[in-house]
Amino acid sequence: MRYSIAPYIYPIMVGNDCVGQGFVADGFFITAAHVVKDNPNCYIKIGDHKVMLCNYKYQYGRKVIDAYYIGKGDTYKDPKQIDVALYKFSSSNSSLHLNLHKPKVGEILNSCCVVPAFDTTTNIYHNEFSEENAMVLKAEEGNYFYCECERFCGSSGSPLLWENQVVGIMHGGDDNGLICAFLKIESFIFDIDITVEYDKSEIIRKLLPCGADRTTAIIILYALNIDITIMGIDLVEEGIYETGYYAVLDKLPFKIDELSKVEREVLDEYCTCVVHQTM
Repeated sequence: MRYSIAPYIYPIMVGNDCVGQGFVADGFFITAAHVVKDNPNCYIKIGDHKVMLCNYKYQYGRKVIDAYYIGKGDTYKDPKQIDVALYKFSSSNSSLHLNLHKPKVGEILNSCCVVPAFDTTTNIYHNEFSEENAMVLKAEEGNYFYCECERFCGSSGSPLLWENQVVGIMHGGDDNGLICAFLKIESFIFDIDITVEYDKSEIIRKLLPCGADRTTAIIILYALNIDITIMGIDLVEEGIYETGYYAVLDKLPFKIDELSKVEREVLDEYCTCVVHQTM
């Protein structure tokens, strides 16, 4: 894991100080919004070049990455805010990807950073990869969840990993640095103002291992309370009577009413697509 992930995590600098972290996933450079808002002159190093993180194409003649989206996150964490900043970074084939996996209480995840360290023998800085276990706690608040994880000032914006999948973004920690808050990926991946490319097939494979035929898709949409009358579909005309309706639901590998908001939205989109394709 160390060698495949480290190249895609960048310390965010102001001068020689590390003020945050960012990572490349799914064509974006991603960090916490409060990092770039609180540090207008921050930059990352790509090779030998300093690249500014701001809203402008050029700042005092220096190269920058264009901001795609910057949320309203702040250090004090309003649970309704989205503490994430996205920059287009499509030139990199990162091994990191955003994932909607919902961390479970007691699950051990990996909090990863790349920390600039000063070498007294060469008088130059080099990056050191840092990985810590993060145990998911029961506490959850709004767009955030909590982990028992020892981290430090300057780790905001770093990825929380489940395998090589990013399931949380470091927001901050308590005064002792032992409990850390992470932004949920679902808090911004479905936001109407943000279009983030990611693979929904993993959730579909979990919910519907064999996919869904048109009849099953229609029943799922009705069970999700989706109004599909605009499709001109009538359950009676389809020959789906009440007994058949419940028989199909009983065969599903999940319970409709136990799905999370994200799972419902993904399943809705998938089944709607199935119905349209077979009309």
